[in-house]
Amino acid sequence: MIKKSIENARGKSRAGLLCFLPAVFFSETVKSRRFEEMQSRKTSEHPIPTVDLIVSNSKGEVALIERVYPPHGWALPGGFVDPGESCETAAMREGLEELSIAVTLRGQLGTYSDPARDPRMHTLSVVFMAEPTTSETLRGADDARRAEWFSKDTIPWDKLCFDHGQILRDYYTRGEICPHCGGNS
Repeated sequence: MIKKSIENARGKSRAGLLCFLPAVFFSETVKSRRFEEMQSRKTSEHPIPTVDLIVSNSKGEVALIERVYPPHGWALPGGFVDPGESCETAAMREGLEELSIAVTLRGQLGTYSDPARDPRMHTLSVVFMAEPTTSETLRGADDARRAEWFSKDTIPWDKLCFDHGQILRDYYTRGEICPHCGGNS
């Protein structure tokens, strides 16, 4: 498809060529770059910044994704902060990419940085609490095989990846937002 688009664009300006390249090409290129960056980050001397989201709906349920890539299991939506991107922007992007819904951030639950929290590499995660902006219909996409709403009683606690069990326990224990600073009370 890409080769055909390039062939059709011959003789056009470089800007014209870019218009012909399908969006899928750019999407796959970005994913490829992220994978390469992740591989190079494994040897980093510093923790890698990530974000996680606790998205709660009007029923008080939280959104979890079933992961496509190892480690397999259920997880909070989230991912790596891209270069030049704020943690807030990364959190909203990950909500859209993995849950297929736009989210509004309500505040931070906390920062989790245990070197053993991610078996792939040392990461530091800023965890945000959020709510759906419009629809509450989830559809797993990107790194998520599927996405579902879970009540506290139906969360698959024994199948959660990373330190997401601890994050969710913290959320249910102390998930109130401080009205003064936007952090935990």
